[in-house]
Amino acid sequence: MISTSALFVPSAVQASSSAPAKSPRATIVEAAWLEANLNNPKVRIIEVSTDPGVYEKGHIPNAVNFRWHTEFVDPVNRDIASREQFQKAVRSAGINKDTKVVLYGDKNNWFAAWGVWIFRTYGHNDVSILNGGRDKWVKDGRALSP
Repeated sequence: MISTSALFVPSAVQASSSAPAKSPRATIVEAAWLEANLNNPKVRIIEVSTDPGVYEKGHIPNAVNFRWHTEFVDPVNRDIASREQFQKAVRSAGINKDTKVVLYGDKNNWFAAWGVWIFRTYGHNDVSILNGGRDKWVKDGRALSP
């Protein structure tokens, strides 16, 4: 059984007093809210797409790429990533206990939804999924970064 004890060790808070605007610990956030918080240092956007190379073709501005099959999976044990593996990935993405995390992906957010579960399993509850994911973001004409 996986322990859900505290995930993060204390770390320096990023230099900013910008709190995410109206960021309840909701499971779903809307594109308008995310667009208003693209440059907020207390919000970290993560793309978790099924198809490799999608992120490199363009992604939501300031998003980082988590590959579901490496950051969220232990390939040897064929199980979810270990706590240590997960912590290494989130630290490298600049995520700490005070960060609001928003995940999105292609194909109806399949692996983004799984990522939300993994974040919560390891104790980071301020994590949401982007309503409609990558497909809706693009369909609505919102910008992608190269």
